[in-house]
Amino acid sequence: AKVSGRTATWKLGDLAPGRSVSKIVRMRMRISARGRSCNVATVTAAEFGSRRARACVRTVTARRPVTPVTG
Repeated sequence: AKVSGRTATWKLGDLAPGRSVSKIVRMRMRISARGRSCNVATVTAAEFGSRRARACVRTVTARRPVTPVTG
């Protein structure tokens, strides 16, 4: 992936009709992060131009301390 600021870009090349590609992205958030965070994906193809999808989550502060899990 090419990363620039808060954007990661993949060039997937040509895909045959009916084929798909999946990418897994792991992100970290500050423990103090609150509010709404959104992930936006955009795909562009010669046949249909661009399409965009968006998924959002709401982050809240834990009511009690969370013990980190390691290992």
